[in-house]
Parts: sequence; structure tokens; C-alpha cells
Amino acid sequence: METAYRIASRFELDLTVPMKKHSSGRCSMFQAVRGLASRSPVTIFDEAYTGMDAPSREIFYEEILKEQETHPRLIIMSTHLISEMEHLFDEVIMLEKGRVLLAEDYETVLSKGFTLTGESALVDQFSENLRVVKEKRLGGTKSVVIFQNVYDSVLTEAWEAGLEIGRVSLQDVFTSLTKGGELYEEQ
Repeated sequence: METAYRIASRFELDLTVPMKKHSSGRCSMFQAVRGLASRSPVTIFDEAYTGMDAPSREIFYEEILKEQETHPRLIIMSTHLISEMEHLFDEVIMLEKGRVLLAEDYETVLSKGFTLTGESALVDQFSENLRVVKEKRLGGTKSVVIFQNVYDSVLTEAWEAGLEIGRVSLQDVFTSLTKGGELYEEQ
């Protein structure tokens, strides 16, 4: 209960008001408090931040990290706010229409994605035999998201040719794989 009161205080929740009289955001805060304070060996949050404003979501994320540090357990989170939450993840499972698109540890997923940006023809040349899952054009410049393991020598060659190489976010990987990009396959 001490943990529940502490987290409720951080959310500035009025515990004297029945939950049904609170906004959806406040109700989500109550559920977050309940899930975190339960310290269940497996805690599941399904879009737990619904209705919470940005500062409240930040408190929720801070409390998840604090609880995981002091009372480690399996915390499963479903979310559509990938970019906002990705710093919380150790493992990533991406689902689309009931199919598993990807299931790997966070760092492995990010290590397989990168962007190439530069003059369109040069980007096309370097990405010709790579798995391009997203592309954007602006004038004569093109940027592509690549999702596959490549040798460092390929990246070095692209950089030496004048292409900018960037890191992708988990959000980039997710949107690329679920909006017409090729499904993930190990290469």
C-alpha cells in the first residue's frame, strides 16, 4: 500500500473521489498505480496510458523503471506510442493482424535497421540489393530505411561515397514493417 500511495501522490490523485467520477486519464492513472503496486511476477499494461497527458505518462514511465529496478519482474506492455516508450524495452514483439512480424531483443532489432540519405541515384545504387522497407524523396535527395544485417564494409563504402548513414528508431522499424514493407526475415 505504501507504494500505491506514493505513486498516487506523484499523479496527484484524489483518493477520496470514487474512480467512476474521474476522467479517463485519471482512471488510467489509478490502473497504473494498481498494476505497479501489485508487484505481481507478471504485470501486463495494455495501452495503460490512455487519456493521460504527457507529464502523467512521463511519471508512469519513471515509475515503471523504478519498480523494475527495485522489484524486477516481467512487465508486458502493448503500445502505439512506440517512440515515447522505446527506452523502456528489453525485448520487442511486433504484431500485425495476429501475426508476429518480429520478436527479438531491442538492441538486435535496432542494429538491423539504418537509413541511407543522399543524392537519389547514389542511394539507389547502394540500396539496390538491400531490403528497403521505406523511402522518401525531396527534390534530388532520397532517404531509405534498410532493415537487414549488412557488413560494416558496405556502410563504410556508402559513407565514403558521400551518403549519410543514420540510425533508425523502433518507431521507424514498426511503421516500415506494418505499412507495406516486406515482412521481417533473417538474412
